[in-house]
Amino acid sequence: MNERINRMAVGIIYEELHGLLEQYAETECYNRAPAEVPESDGLAYVKRRMAEIWRIAAAWLSWTPVHTRKIVRILLEVEYFLRSYECPGVVRRWKEIDPALNYFDCAFELMEKSPEQYERIRMGLSNLRLSCYPDQKWVEQRKAYFEAARERLKDEGQAYSEDEVFQDELLRALTLVFQVDFGDIWGQSLAG
Repeated sequence: MNERINRMAVGIIYEELHGLLEQYAETECYNRAPAEVPESDGLAYVKRRMAEIWRIAAAWLSWTPVHTRKIVRILLEVEYFLRSYECPGVVRRWKEIDPALNYFDCAFELMEKSPEQYERIRMGLSNLRLSCYPDQKWVEQRKAYFEAARERLKDEGQAYSEDEVFQDELLRALTLVFQVDFGDIWGQSLAG
């Protein structure tokens, strides 16, 4: 009985977070609120939605301390992303769980558009630090990733948008994070 309740609670919180992250492209990276909500700006909307999700989670905080810590960590990680105003803007743990999130890092653009500056930063000859330092192999993998995404969207009849591709990867990462953290009680229900 307790395991079933925990599984249900994890599923509810997952669905709430998924619903919020699923609005990334629609809200232009949370810079505006969805048309159907009362808030006039994206920040007010995101704050309200996260407060609602925290309240939902708080109703379940009588779980085991391990599950409580995991839910709180995930909520804090999502808040970090929502407040980072950068892409990918996720915590290191999410990029470790879903390395494809790194393909959205500004390091690739810097490497392409300003290779001399990128090399200085990479070599530690600048005060700037990047969250990753791609090499040519990584550049090729990234190129193949975006070509596959472009083809997938074309096959689905959707216009290509890097924001849409990032949103898809962000949702995939959320699923993977929940699988890593709650695979013991959630099992295969996440993938479906």
